[in-house]
Amino acid sequence: MDEISHFVEVGCVQRSCFHGLFPHFDRIQIIEAHPLHVAALRWQYRPHSDHRGTSAPRGCSEVAISPRQKVQIHEATFDKFDDGSIDMIDIDVEGCEWYVLMHMRSRPRLIYIEMITTGTCKGWYTNPFFAEIEAWMKNNGYELADVQNANHIYRRIKDDQPEKDHQLSA
Repeated sequence: MDEISHFVEVGCVQRSCFHGLFPHFDRIQIIEAHPLHVAALRWQYRPHSDHRGTSAPRGCSEVAISPRQKVQIHEATFDKFDDGSIDMIDIDVEGCEWYVLMHMRSRPRLIYIEMITTGTCKGWYTNPFFAEIEAWMKNNGYELADVQNANHIYRRIKDDQPEKDHQLSA
């Protein structure tokens, strides 16, 4: 698989699940709607974050990140931030994952999405839009590649579709 340069995490509490991989990405976006989580993210990634969406050419203080990288933390709906260039995305927004997919312009190579939990602190949970998400994946050329805990990992298999600037399709 080609190098992944643009990584997006939608739904993040205090620290990215992929924090250790930041040195491998050219562009990082963390998108969170909950104000308390946004405050915690700003604290975690200070002073290397840019919560206004402009360039912050530094990395996290805990890992060596090259000067070409950006960490952006936004608080708005996802469709405002997808420019069509996402290579990999992790979506964990407590049952609202479908709303991210509905408005996604990009067709990332990899999609990590919370679908089912079993016996965790959340109890037993199935994503309320499980059927819609499965249909979207099929209609947009994805296959289930793996299941890791609560996350289903989908891999794009259709290469005949252009990667950027897709029309919204449910």
